Amino acid sequence: MKKATLLLFVFAKLIFTPLIADSLQNVFPSEKKKLLINFDKEFPPFEFINDDGEPDGLNVELFREIMKRLNQPYEFSMANWGEIVNDFEAGKTDLILGIANTPERKSHMNFAIPHSEIFLEIISPKERPVRIIDELRNKNILVQEQDWAQEYIKNNDLSQHIRQVKTVEEGLFLLATEGYDAFFCTNIVTRFHKKRAKLAQFHFQRADISTRPYSIAVPKENERLLYMINGTLYELKMEGKLDELYDKWLGVYDKQGIPDIVKNLLIGCFCVALMLIIFVITLRQRINKATGKLYSSQQQLKDTNLQLYLVLRAGNITPFTWNVTTNKITVSYRSRNKDQKHELFEEIVDLDILINYFLPKYITPLHDYFNQIREGKKETCHFEISSDKTGKYTYYDLYISRDTTQKTEIVIGYIQDITERKINELDLAEAKERAERSDRFKSAFIANMSHEIRTPLNSIVGFSQLMRNAETEEEKDMYMNVIQENNNHLLKLITDVLDLSKIEAGYIELIDKAFYVNEFMDELYQRFNPCVCHEVVLVMIKPDFDCFIEFDKDRLLQIMSTLLSNAQKFTTHGSITFGYKVHPEGILFYVSDTGIGIASEYQHKIFERFEKVNSFAPGAGIGLSICKLIIESAGGNISVTSQLNKGSRFEVFLPCIPEVVCLTEKETLKDIS
Repeated sequence: MKKATLLLFVFAKLIFTPLIADSLQNVFPSEKKKLLINFDKEFPPFEFINDDGEPDGLNVELFREIMKRLNQPYEFSMANWGEIVNDFEAGKTDLILGIANTPERKSHMNFAIPHSEIFLEIISPKERPVRIIDELRNKNILVQEQDWAQEYIKNNDLSQHIRQVKTVEEGLFLLATEGYDAFFCTNIVTRFHKKRAKLAQFHFQRADISTRPYSIAVPKENERLLYMINGTLYELKMEGKLDELYDKWLGVYDKQGIPDIVKNLLIGCFCVALMLIIFVITLRQRINKATGKLYSSQQQLKDTNLQLYLVLRAGNITPFTWNVTTNKITVSYRSRNKDQKHELFEEIVDLDILINYFLPKYITPLHDYFNQIREGKKETCHFEISSDKTGKYTYYDLYISRDTTQKTEIVIGYIQDITERKINELDLAEAKERAERSDRFKSAFIANMSHEIRTPLNSIVGFSQLMRNAETEEEKDMYMNVIQENNNHLLKLITDVLDLSKIEAGYIELIDKAFYVNEFMDELYQRFNPCVCHEVVLVMIKPDFDCFIEFDKDRLLQIMSTLLSNAQKFTTHGSITFGYKVHPEGILFYVSDTGIGIASEYQHKIFERFEKVNSFAPGAGIGLSICKLIIESAGGNISVTSQLNKGSRFEVFLPCIPEVVCLTEKETLKDIS
């Protein structure tokens, strides 16, 4: 990100500095008056009062560095954000240290080069979370006075029930105490308060709107001050001082935003687009200048044509002309021969042949567009088409234009290969989806694990204190059993999380080991039979033969233990049955119960991470997710069938080569061994 931003500053300075350097010396006088600036003591980490009682923060430190280099006197005074904006608009102050760059504000103030960017965040009570902007409609909303959030709500007519607050702390207090639906405010400031204080009662959600540049603002009429600030910002960027200040105050918050790879890609695209715009503007100026001297020099005309050819070649653009009478397309292109001379070539093809090159779904629309141009119903048409005739999709941008005021049979147009651009767009969309999916998983992980880990820890701490005051050994044993049970629960929870992390990172390793399935089933029965309640019967079903397989026995034990534990947890009466069946391609294990069952709408979700049918039941909701990952890594599958209040049946199919062994033959083998 830093390298791409540095490239942008260097390029912009090389382009614009020579244009304004001379004029700055002639236009601006040398005397300097003291600048009057308000700063917000309640807007950390941008502006606040430090422990020494002095103004501090990113905006303050950056402004002081700029004024120091400009040798410009200034004076600070404290005010809240609403007073800062109102005093600036009334002409009582000379600039604003930091403000979001919005279209409405551009009409009455000038913005310096942005030193960072901000976005809006929706803070809502955890029991009534607001996850998207549209959910704010007609809600009771808190906003900071004169904030960008207030402007956005007004422009989009989200709600009329708005209360303005002077500071972010006041907004958080009112949200917690007076029943408001949401606090709509700037993200970095809320994250500062979130890191400093425990705000577990709130749900934080980044607003699904674009970020805005954040920079110094000056009055429209004071262009001199704007040029001076921008020039100093260039110097700070070139020296690395601007990046140093950004990392000092805001670097810690970058981890919660968009990943660096996406930022770098976006900044790179922006730099390329900016360079292309500047290049096209420069080229257009040259072409216009050459056109003015068209009849004075034939050589200038050739140079201009050659420059145009280079641009078309760089952009993969192929121009053509279409004769509406003969229905012929003439494609023009240049080629370099052995003598390094550019020669113009033309190729004439029938329109129908050209159209048939593209995918069938585009053939009819293309014929319609060309017919409308021919009949004068349209002057231009511009659309994207694609073709897979070469074995992979190739995307084209097609543009056609005809002057209907002139009676001409020739229509001009171009076709451009935009495959690389389309691939980049698809990659960006995929990267955005991955980032959003990762953010959702992170939020779910933190929310679930903080709750699940806290529960056994509270029990361990509480009963440890009670055990110190226990008077009898029986009471100590009871407390010790509770502590041990919660220790085991906490250990299993952490083990499941580590297993899930290893499996998703690709570190799972299945160690095959030969064993008898019936003996494995007996071990399961001996382990779980004492654990079921007295109203539930544990039933084990084995065939009349034994089965000899090679598989990771520990992982299979983990899978079956999870299924039996879940059945035991949700079955209070009836029976729990488990067993296996042999198939030619593998072996099928099953666990069925007569418990509460699973509703149909939840059956496809229970194998996802942190999904639980009953939120009050113990467990983090990752056991079945781990089972699914283990089974799928072995090439098998897991499924469930269930009805509410009738029970559930889980089936696990593992591909292997089962070897059926008769029980008498097995006993003989044991005697021999």
